[in-house]
Amino acid sequence: MTLEGTYRQEVLYTSAPGAVIVLMGVAAQRFGIGGPKAHEPSARKILEQGFNGRREAAALKP
Repeated sequence: MTLEGTYRQEVLYTSAPGAVIVLMGVAAQRFGIGGPKAHEPSARKILEQGFNGRREAAALKP
């Protein structure tokens, strides 16, 4: 009987967080949160700054 109760708790403790994660993913897709398009402007900015930084560093070398 003790083992059965422990198993039920284990299933509850692992299934509940899994269900929460799935629901968060469904909600994010529904409302368009995240995804490649959400991060595109910041990624482009980082890439541009990175390339500009390399050019400036190369220009400073003797």
